[in-house]
Amino acid sequence: MLKHKNVYVLPSRLGLAFLCFAILVFLLGSNYQNNMIIMTSYLLLSLLLVSVIQGYLNLSNTEIEYIQCRPGDVQSGFELLLSFKNLRTAQQIKLAAQWLNPVDAFDCSHSAKTIKLQFTPSKRGIYALPRIKISSSYPFGLITIWSYLVYQDSTFVYPNQRTLLNYSHTHEQPDEGDHSNQAQGSDDFDGIRTYQKGDSFSRISWKHYAKQHELVSKQFNQLGNGHVIFDFALLPDDFETRLEYLAYLLQQAQHDELIYGLTLPQRHIGANHGPEHLAECLKALSEV
Repeated sequence: MLKHKNVYVLPSRLGLAFLCFAILVFLLGSNYQNNMIIMTSYLLLSLLLVSVIQGYLNLSNTEIEYIQCRPGDVQSGFELLLSFKNLRTAQQIKLAAQWLNPVDAFDCSHSAKTIKLQFTPSKRGIYALPRIKISSSYPFGLITIWSYLVYQDSTFVYPNQRTLLNYSHTHEQPDEGDHSNQAQGSDDFDGIRTYQKGDSFSRISWKHYAKQHELVSKQFNQLGNGHVIFDFALLPDDFETRLEYLAYLLQQAQHDELIYGLTLPQRHIGANHGPEHLAECLKALSEV
């Protein structure tokens, strides 16, 4: 909750110009001994003082609740959800932080209001949540009232997804230890390739078509219950591009409900499935 101990008040640039103008009016009235001009300067200073009090009352007692932070890739960034609530109506609230996409000023009242903040760092990795500045220039823009929100939490930014065609995965048989091979057939998903005339429509990856507007066909193998293992060392191109390929392949495997694992330099994640397993694999890509 914002209180007098963590709320700061200073004149804005407009407020400083307004203050200088009020002082000049006072000096002008004193020089000509004109009481009306002096009273005008007092009125201007009173307006500035009212702005300080009203501005502080506007932002104070605002309750801010951390809801959750959702990781994302480099293109979309990570998402932070905060809830704002005030027994009165706090007006013209603005938020600013490193990597934060612009957020429109908003009001909050006794009903909790959830604000979605989108942060877009330029690189993948693990990021501590940045310090968020909450401010307001209510009511006249003459005063800036602000405070800082600091959360001791971190999140992940995954590599972007890059489409990879004609890739044969490494597979592991769950009952045969280290046995692995590569094959193509008709039972288990084994990657995608460019659509060719005569391919069955049931094997077209419609999800890929919706995103890329390009027809590709799914390939399958005959490994029965084999586990798909995505190996960093078997991919082409440079280091970062390989990670982007892996991010795409992992998402595809999750979408097709496969059991899959991941092999990275100095790390191996065993075959599994589900959203938690996907998150673990993507986090591993962020940490490499």
